[in-house]
Amino acid sequence: MIYPLLMFFCEELASFVADVDSLWVIIRSCGFVNICVVDILIVPQFVTVVKVRETICVEVYIGNSRLGNSSLTWIHGDECKLFCWSQLTSILSHFASVTADDRSVKSQGDIVKQHLQL
Repeated sequence: MIYPLLMFFCEELASFVADVDSLWVIIRSCGFVNICVVDILIVPQFVTVVKVRETICVEVYIGNSRLGNSSLTWIHGDECKLFCWSQLTSILSHFASVTADDRSVKSQGDIVKQHLQL
């Protein structure tokens, strides 16, 4: 069940994202909203996913890998929480043109480090 406040947030988020860039697709779920770039040219796949949890914490996935929180502290601080819409705009703008093959050596190293810590 999606709670009324979260449903309101989802609606506001969908409207906000549509105003920012039509490239992004919104997928709502219980407890979070995924804002996705989908590649459907050959095999449908999620290229980039920005997950916003009901706690307003943000996670970013490139391909099948989650970026470490350290990759997001430049905009969200250590807690990776949204405090204003401009933070989300920055994240969407930053990751809009990223492809799974475009990951930097640092981000790939962060992903390996994160998997080793699990």
